Amino acid sequence: AGSIVKDSQHRFTEQESDWGFNQFLTHGALFQDDAGFIRAGLIELRAIITLVDDAALEITGLAQYDSRKETGFVGLKNQGATCYMNSLLQTLYFVGQFRRAVYHMKLPEEPKQGAAPEKPDVSYALQKVFYELQYSSTVAKTKKLTESFGWDSSDSFTQHDVQELNRILCDNIEEKMKRDMKAGSAEPNVVSELFEGKLVNFLECVNVDYKSTRTESFYDLSLNVKGCPNIIASFEKYTEVEMLDGENKYRADGFEELQDAKKGVRFASLPPVLHLHLKRFEFDFMRDVMVKVNDRFEFSKEIDLSKFVESSDGTDIYVLHSVLVHVGDVYGGHYYAYIRPTADGQWYKFDDETVQKATDVQAIDENFGIGGEQPPDTNGEDDSLRTSPTLRPRFIQGRKSFNAYMLQYVRKGHISRLLGPVQDADIPKELHDKILREKEEEEQRKKERAEQHLYIHVCIATIEDIRKHDGMDLVNWNEITPLKLRRSMTLGELKELLIRDRMVNTNDHNLVALWKCVNRQNNTVRPAGLVANGDVNRSLSDVVTESFGFREKVLRRDDVIKIFVEQLDNPAEIDNRILLFFKHYQPFKAPHLQTVATLHVPNTEKIGHLLEKMRNYLKAYDDEEIAMFEEVSAKCITPLDPSKRFVDVDMGDGGDIITFQKVLSPIQIEECLSALAPEEIAALPFGGEPIENAKDYYSYLLSRVIIFFRRKDGRGEAVRVECMATDSYATARKRLARALCLQTDPAKIRFFPKDYYQEAPRNVPLNLDDRKEDLNAILSIGNCGGANNNIRTLWYEENEHTVEEFESAGEGRIILGPPRG
Repeated sequence: AGSIVKDSQHRFTEQESDWGFNQFLTHGALFQDDAGFIRAGLIELRAIITLVDDAALEITGLAQYDSRKETGFVGLKNQGATCYMNSLLQTLYFVGQFRRAVYHMKLPEEPKQGAAPEKPDVSYALQKVFYELQYSSTVAKTKKLTESFGWDSSDSFTQHDVQELNRILCDNIEEKMKRDMKAGSAEPNVVSELFEGKLVNFLECVNVDYKSTRTESFYDLSLNVKGCPNIIASFEKYTEVEMLDGENKYRADGFEELQDAKKGVRFASLPPVLHLHLKRFEFDFMRDVMVKVNDRFEFSKEIDLSKFVESSDGTDIYVLHSVLVHVGDVYGGHYYAYIRPTADGQWYKFDDETVQKATDVQAIDENFGIGGEQPPDTNGEDDSLRTSPTLRPRFIQGRKSFNAYMLQYVRKGHISRLLGPVQDADIPKELHDKILREKEEEEQRKKERAEQHLYIHVCIATIEDIRKHDGMDLVNWNEITPLKLRRSMTLGELKELLIRDRMVNTNDHNLVALWKCVNRQNNTVRPAGLVANGDVNRSLSDVVTESFGFREKVLRRDDVIKIFVEQLDNPAEIDNRILLFFKHYQPFKAPHLQTVATLHVPNTEKIGHLLEKMRNYLKAYDDEEIAMFEEVSAKCITPLDPSKRFVDVDMGDGGDIITFQKVLSPIQIEECLSALAPEEIAALPFGGEPIENAKDYYSYLLSRVIIFFRRKDGRGEAVRVECMATDSYATARKRLARALCLQTDPAKIRFFPKDYYQEAPRNVPLNLDDRKEDLNAILSIGNCGGANNNIRTLWYEENEHTVEEFESAGEGRIILGPPRG
């Protein structure tokens, strides 16, 4: 008789309550004469169903599996190769006393607004991980914690040693607790209280009265696996006494002859939480490779270590709390942990994101090891790491090299204190509020990212913003807070918003003009016509590409469109006219540029027609000269010819800036200077030098640099001097001499540039070639970049001779010797 057998595995859930085969046997194959499926007109169908408890399965890759719902606990997100860290964190989390202490650690100070982001604080990152493990309905994340270690993404994909990580983490927490105690915190150092034990290294001479001891602390113990059948045997080997005799005798202080001696280790005390690291990895000198020791090594749920502790009171009895398992070989593998949260109840397996129930056999017996050594896999694949079905019964995994790598025991008499549950009241309100606030902020950021396509950021500059700006271009757009507006908002609705928010002093939206401001090729931002040609029915989304030059309608998060809003006296005044901005330069008392007016003029009008308006503003006489410049860009300030038309000087499209000033005669300049108080003169550029015309003032704004001059011998405070990046060496010395109020010749001052490798001067002053350069080039010596990047430093030295005299002098050597008689 013919037969066909198919098997499958499935975990039945609410979402997947039905399961079967899409095609079991084709109709044609069923009715084949020689197939033998039909006997006496009957077909026999048989279904064998085997129910397997969750605890006997490896649950992986099930999106619908809810660890919190099934077990009451959640897992930790694996960042790539952080399974070892996840297992350790879960182990520490379930030490309730440790978790409470972490919660009560001092919170880091809030970063100042606008400050550069700092590396996350280790203690606070751990607080957040523990908080998420306690309250999150989904997996907790550890990215901030690894960032606090100074790790980048490559470290997250590199598997570190779990014992090393335990020390790094506990050392950081202990240091923070010590600092908190010094700062007045009443919290004790719980790390040492929970994990610190004491051992005594001793050496005793057999035949003479000599004994030497040294007590040291430990936070974990490394126990031998090879050659030890169980944990008690490993402790016996750890405390085994070594005899120093024969050629290995000991030289004791105070005795001439070498002595027979006993050397060993005794435990003065064991900690409440005992971390035992099992030496599963050793170096094989015969094969010259690291190997994993898979020898069977038994450990029990309860151990009595009293006989290993000096003066033990019999309370050194420990209960197994967690088993950290390694599967794989020396070059790679996977970690997970079995933990009993209450130390006398249900075991749970914590495997990264998944948490499931486990039995005593799975947590203990199955992790003793299978015997033998496993060298590195040379075939390129380990059976333990092969892809397997979603549900993998444990009985088929016998060949896996999985075994216990670290054990955590807790003192039996202190279980209720060590593992007691952490209640809501145990969490400080400040920590609770801070984490919830950050979660709300993160949710808000996620919402903004999800809704980003619905909004657009718009910078609105008013005439008041432009008038307050003292400098180049129209306004500093970075100082204007963007408005977050709906992309569907029409220009008419935007005008209504500006009226409602009193950004214009009118209720008539026909008197509100919206000018699109675009980036010119010379790196300036200027108005270039009305947005959408004044069509108030167009939406912001419509005008993104056609008015502002963006390639796509969907802007990036940092993209901002810029608009200048102008209040008109008459809507008709902008018809067939160009928009111009007028800046007035005032050299006294303190020099400044200020936009004073906007004007709409025909582009065919002569520039000279504006002179009368400027004279009225300046209250200047007819015979007084008015100078006009066009601010093309920061580096291009050109005089304007009054006889030319705007269209003749490439100003026919509008949005340009005209700077004007009254031209002062030498006598008028002297009169203005004499009218200034001493402190007002000192406030002038370079400590007292007036800048008479606007073009020079633009150069000053572009090239000024603040230099801190420091004495080479390190005495005194640094002197702040305002210079120009284009200053010559001689000019810079004069500016310094005036700032120092020196009577000496500036030529007797020597400059020393910064050393390449430290914040200190070189030993050699600037040479002749360096002194031919401008200040920008001089400041770049020993630095990256030029003078305009930052406030910079130079060192100086005052001498009795000029630099030229130093360089023209010869070098001699004087040798002092004893007088000759």
